[in-house]
Amino acid sequence: MARFQRVCDLSLFSKFDDSAVQRKVAEFNSACGQPGETAYTCIHKSGFGKRAQLVFSLVHENGQSFALKCDQLEEPGWLEPEFRHLQRLQAHFADDVRLSVTEPVYLGRDGTFHVTRFSTGQTATGMYLRASSPEQAAQVFRRAGAWLHKLHELETASEDRFHTGWIFDEIDTALAQVPDDGQPDARALGHIQRLSEQAEALQGRTAPSLFAHGDFHGGNLIYGKGTACGLDLAYAHRKLGLYDVVDFLMLDLLKPASPQDLGAGGIRQHHVDMFLRTYRHPVPPDLLAFSLRAKLMTEWAKLTARAPAEGSRAARRLAEIRGRLAHVFTPAPHASHDLAQHQT
Repeated sequence: MARFQRVCDLSLFSKFDDSAVQRKVAEFNSACGQPGETAYTCIHKSGFGKRAQLVFSLVHENGQSFALKCDQLEEPGWLEPEFRHLQRLQAHFADDVRLSVTEPVYLGRDGTFHVTRFSTGQTATGMYLRASSPEQAAQVFRRAGAWLHKLHELETASEDRFHTGWIFDEIDTALAQVPDDGQPDARALGHIQRLSEQAEALQGRTAPSLFAHGDFHGGNLIYGKGTACGLDLAYAHRKLGLYDVVDFLMLDLLKPASPQDLGAGGIRQHHVDMFLRTYRHPVPPDLLAFSLRAKLMTEWAKLTARAPAEGSRAARRLAEIRGRLAHVFTPAPHASHDLAQHQT
């Protein structure tokens, strides 16, 4: 008979249905022939759209560790495709012992949960924050580029249109939530105008469309000794591979940067170069610079709406982004990186 032990009851993770989780763990243990006690701990909670994602670490008394992902709303539509992506990618990554994706183990009968092997190691985010030298920090980006290059090899690339309208929709939506006394000043509005002008110059351009991760940030890549393991394919689909590159490079924001270290996109140029050293799919430089600027601008707009309620951490991030935007939208001696220089 299966026995359960709820290990943590932190306030952030305490509001979930214990009985539902226990039923899922029992189903998994039964299907895998694992009698005995299983301890479970809620380690992640997030929501987006119609999803209410919960992730639990499972530790069986036999010493095996797993991760159970479920939807608190019992929505089955997105978990099975993620599980199938992980199955498909096992063979794709098998020829390189340094690179992998988390191993899928069990898909719930009703499609509302799945179980994978628990990936041990340090997240790319954690490794970046703990890096004791610029060289160590740069290696985080080099290793991520190698992993993403492998993922993007899964399917043959095709050319697709580079769209920009959604960027300004996101900015407008975020700024509409800012109270009247917190509206952006003329300088910030000038940044948006310059970004819009740059977008006009890129209309009609194309870039490689690939099987993309869809949520490629530093928390979804686990580093071991010379290894990198990707997690969370819940948003994976075919789209411009450029967006995965941009998402990961935003990790650079977690440490303050000197203006002289920044490239045209507002990210440390050395980190961009190290990422592209191992990510060898075509990345048009002007589209990359524009997309990084656009990502900074959308982050700025969202934080402008949220920061007053989120405390000092959000305020520091907002200040860092403001500084970088001021740098990239102010005429400066980095003409070699200027968008116009890279247009084809």
